[in-house]
Amino acid sequence: MSVKRSVFAPLEGKERDSAVSAIAGAELEPAEFVLEERRTEQVFARGSTVVHKLISVKRVTTGAQRQYSTGRGGGWPFEFERDLRCGLYDRSWPSQPGNLTGAA
Repeated sequence: MSVKRSVFAPLEGKERDSAVSAIAGAELEPAEFVLEERRTEQVFARGSTVVHKLISVKRVTTGAQRQYSTGRGGGWPFEFERDLRCGLYDRSWPSQPGNLTGAA
């Protein structure tokens, strides 16, 4: 088995469109978000290939950031949509814990 891992690159296609739609649906500004993906490709001895992706979402105006796995056992896009509903990306995230602003 061999593994090929790429660096983070901008999220594109239907996944990006869905994420932007969810952000807008949460009444947040999509331009404030950085959406990226990193692909990991596993190639097995008999030639079969499995691709896993890690999606990174960051709201630059608050510093809120989270990563989501795709594929079997992954939470993208469901965990991302849940985090939007729960207000994770509405809060400011300072570098030091305990100084959270914007929390209800």
